[in-house]
Amino acid sequence: MGEAEKFRTCRKRDSVVIDPVKCEHGTPKGAHHGVDMPTSVHELEAEVLSLGPADRAHLLERLLESFEPDAKIQDAWLAEALRREAEVSSGNVVLVPADEAIARIRARIA
Repeated sequence: MGEAEKFRTCRKRDSVVIDPVKCEHGTPKGAHHGVDMPTSVHELEAEVLSLGPADRAHLLERLLESFEPDAKIQDAWLAEALRREAEVSSGNVVLVPADEAIARIRARIA
């Protein structure tokens, strides 16, 4: 078995299985991958680097997606930023320089 074949996609969650005993949702080893998996980050890195370009690109995409904020949270922050911009543009809110804002806060908590 080649090194790249040690990584299997879990059929239930479409995820790469790295746990040597169970996958992320508890399926026992051998149920859908059947091989001992690397346990250290260094072993995992070596295995991933031995994959072909398409497989590495797929894993990279999945890893990057794991760092992206939840779409609902991202949408809420965008709405908040737009609301604040509208308040400033309409003149309902006046911007304060950072040093002045910090001085005001320090005065309040002193």
